[in-house]
Amino acid sequence: MKFLIENWRRFIKEETFPIDIKKEVLAVFDFDHTLAYTDSSTKLLNKDGEEIKVLRTQKDQDDLTTDMENNPDKYKDTRFDFSDFDDIQDAEHDKEMVERMVEYDKDPNAQVIILTARDPIAEDAIQAYFNELEIDTKNFIIKGLAGKSKGDYILNTVENNPSIKKVLFWDDSEKNVNDVKNKFKDANIELDATLVRK
Repeated sequence: MKFLIENWRRFIKEETFPIDIKKEVLAVFDFDHTLAYTDSSTKLLNKDGEEIKVLRTQKDQDDLTTDMENNPDKYKDTRFDFSDFDDIQDAEHDKEMVERMVEYDKDPNAQVIILTARDPIAEDAIQAYFNELEIDTKNFIIKGLAGKSKGDYILNTVENNPSIKKVLFWDDSEKNVNDVKNKFKDANIELDATLVRK
């Protein structure tokens, strides 16, 4: 019984999204390769847990994911290892993007969300990283989706916060940008989804 309750609590935590936003603008920023650059990498492992490939960019990961979807037999018994992303390692922030995030945080009509594909375990590390940069994060929403759809999360947030009239989204992944655009194509919300290139 205790195990079931713990699993239920974890499910609730993973599936929650804010329902008390009273602002008109939602400013959503990806973390890796958008707000900051780290030495973290995704690894592809074989069935024995041995490293086959190291993926250093989001594009490399997106390309491999597409190849895996198109050629499932080729990647049978392989899996991704994202454990490198549980913490923030040797990060260097993108000054322009971080300044943009801070400006939206100062806007009384905007809510900042840092939305990362990292596991929720990394949320505290992201907050600590910005605190080290002397950036006040008390009004930020920091959410780790463990690879789930950013489009679904943002759309659910908008649908449950009727004050939101505009969504701004920055991400270095073309796949994520397209996901958000597709989820909002029938929504009556102004959307500006930007692919971040460096």
